[in-house]
Parts: sequence; C-alpha cells; structure tokens
Amino acid sequence: MSILTTQTLSNFSHHQHSTCQCLRPDSDNELRVSLTQLAPKNILPRGSGLSYNDCCFNTDGIVIDTTRLNRFLSFDEATNILVCEPGVTFRDLFLFNPNYIPPVIPGTLYATLAGGVANDVHGKNQSHQGSLGEHIAWLELLIGDKCIVTSPTQHPDLFYATIGGLGLTGIISKIAVKMVKKSHWVCVNKHTVTTLPALLEAFKKQDTDYKVAWLDLLNPFFAIISKAHHVDPADTPQDVGGLERVLLSCPKLPFSLIYRGTHRLFNRIYQNVGAKSSKIMPLWQFNNPLDKLGQWQRAYGPKGLIQFQGLIPDLDAELTLKALFDVIKSHGALPTLAVLKRFEKPGVGLLSFARPGFTLAIDFKHNDAAINAVKAMNDLITSVNGNIYLAKDQQLKPAQFELLYPKHQAFRNVLKHYQSPHHSDLAKRLGLL
Repeated sequence: MSILTTQTLSNFSHHQHSTCQCLRPDSDNELRVSLTQLAPKNILPRGSGLSYNDCCFNTDGIVIDTTRLNRFLSFDEATNILVCEPGVTFRDLFLFNPNYIPPVIPGTLYATLAGGVANDVHGKNQSHQGSLGEHIAWLELLIGDKCIVTSPTQHPDLFYATIGGLGLTGIISKIAVKMVKKSHWVCVNKHTVTTLPALLEAFKKQDTDYKVAWLDLLNPFFAIISKAHHVDPADTPQDVGGLERVLLSCPKLPFSLIYRGTHRLFNRIYQNVGAKSSKIMPLWQFNNPLDKLGQWQRAYGPKGLIQFQGLIPDLDAELTLKALFDVIKSHGALPTLAVLKRFEKPGVGLLSFARPGFTLAIDFKHNDAAINAVKAMNDLITSVNGNIYLAKDQQLKPAQFELLYPKHQAFRNVLKHYQSPHHSDLAKRLGLL
C-alpha cells in the first residue's frame, strides 16, 4: 500500500496552497487495496493539479494523486473507443496514434483525462464537438470499497453527475473515450476586427473546425480571430510536430514580470505580428501555444494570477461584454490575456459549464483590484443568467452557484444516494456537501 505523506499543494495559478495527506498509488490494484484498508471518509482524487482554483484542494483531508495511473488499456478501431486509466494526459492521447486526436482539447495538454471529465472541459471546437462529456462512452468509478461501471444506460444518474462533477462522485479508475480519426495538422488563418459587433458576428458563422479570438483590453478595442481546419494527412509531415521535444521552463521568480505599461506595449506588438500569421501547423501548437513554455504562470511572480471565465448568453451579449470590460477598468484590474470562444452545445453533466452563448476567459495579475473585479463580474454574470466555470472560479457565493447551476439539488441527491466520501475545498465553499 502507498504511504500517506503530508504535502502542501498548489494549483495552476500558484496563489493558493493547501496542506493535506497525499496518497500516490502506482497501480489500479494498489489504489483499490489502499481504499479498502484506509476506508477514508474525506478524500479527493487529483490529477495534474492544473485547475485555477480550490476544486483540486482537500485541506486537512486525503488527496489521491492519480498521475501514475496512466496506462492505455485497449483500443477498438471499429468504434474508435480508447480505454485508459485516469492519469493519461491529453498529450498522451496525441502521442497514442498519429491518425487519431482527442475529440476535445483543453487549454493545456498536461491536464489528465480524468480531470477533463471532472470539469467537462471544452475547446476551440465546442461549436462542433461540444464538451468532453459528450464523447465519454463509459466510466468505471471507485466509491469507497464499491466499483461501479457507469454510462448513459448503466447508472446514468451517477454517470451524468461524474461528468463535470469535480471529483466528488468517486475516483475514476477507467475511462472509455471516443477518439476522432483526423489529421494532427491544421491550416490556420487569422484576421482582425476593431469593433465588438464585428467580433460577435464573425463567431456566428460555422465556417471552420476551430475558432478563438484574442482580445486586447488595454488599448483601443482590437481582436485577432484565429480559425483552423484539418488538412489532408497526405499533405503534411508524419511526425507529431515537435510534441515530444523538451520545452523551456520559466524559473521561480521573487518578483513579477507583469506590468501594465509593458503589457500594453506587448499587446500592440502582437497586434501587428500575430495578425499576419497564416500557415499549416500541428494542432497542438495552434490549440496550446502556452505549452511551449513550461510553468509560464511563474512570470506573475509569487502572488500568481487569478482567472475569470464566464458564459454570456446570446441575448444582449454585446451589452454584457461591454459591461464586463467597464467593470475591469473601474476596478483598475490588469487583464493580461483575454480569450473569447463560442458555445453551441450544452454540456451533458449535471454541473457542466457549457451552454449556448459566448465564453470569455481573462487572466489577471493577482491583487486586490483583480479580486474585487472578479467578484463584480460574477455578480454581473449572475444577473444576466449566464454561468461561471467552476474549474476556475474562486469568488462565487453559494447563493450564486445555486442560481447558475439549477441541477445542483439533483447532484446532491446522487452524492447522497451513492454515499460518496469525497470532499473538496470548493465543495465546502459552495455548500455542496
């Protein structure tokens, strides 16, 4: 059996920490033996710990580190279904077979697949492929000493609670994901817009496989829309486009590299350079450009960063976005990276984030101004019946959560019915337990 050790864990944003007892099993059998012998009452599974907030923390409880449970188990070419362990990463899925790609790719390839399920992650192709939960055939869950296989037809209540369920329903021990047979290469084209109406109108056209916009919120409004579509494998290289190469990593810094003046200048330079890009490149380079620099968040210094991600309904989307931008300015927060995507499909999980509309994600330099701005933005999103992404939120209140996630009681009922012993700091904060 693995040994419990006391550890202080961080999250992706590096401005929050949590002390807990940590268990890191080397195999599925070791995991099951440990759960039986420990019979823990306060546990939480954790993958790479790349969430921005407290959903990957279980302070004073037990955290099960699943990163060593990363084996491929089987693949059926007739159905494209790959069965694997929870610690397999999205990067592993790219390396699995040059003819297949994951159906949905989050913002970093280093997230685990189980973490993707637990947060029902989405990508730049949400308009076409929906969120990850839509592509999960079945899951095997460990709840205490019980092992339950769930799917849309077997224990469907538990299945749809686990998708987007933040690791609270049980430990995912096996995942059956439907891979997509497509090229690893895409043709990328970019164009610019200088008004918000033009940006929103461009997103309504279903004219490509992937679409995302980078927004400059520090200078007069400017956006670069990036579109990509898969290209014929016969016209592309046969390697993985540098995916296996060692990446540079940002060192720990005692100070921040992020300042308003320099970032405003950087945005102006990127307007001129980034908007001229048009070429064929590996999908991962288009979708995950920040993965080229490991630990890039360390550039924010020891206080880290804070992120907001909200869902803006189509109704009055332009007015809502303008109001959000005004909130940022009025609070004096420093938005360092702003990205807009379009959702067409709702997530299938009880606590899935995605619904039709626009989703805006913004990184802020972490300080009081940013915290107050995010609180005000959460208030605004709640008032327009939007949504807040639980994988990134740090300021949502229990009453707001219940308004934004109307299936919260059904989720609680599942936890009670299956007697899940799982906890997290986020669940305590939002009153989920």
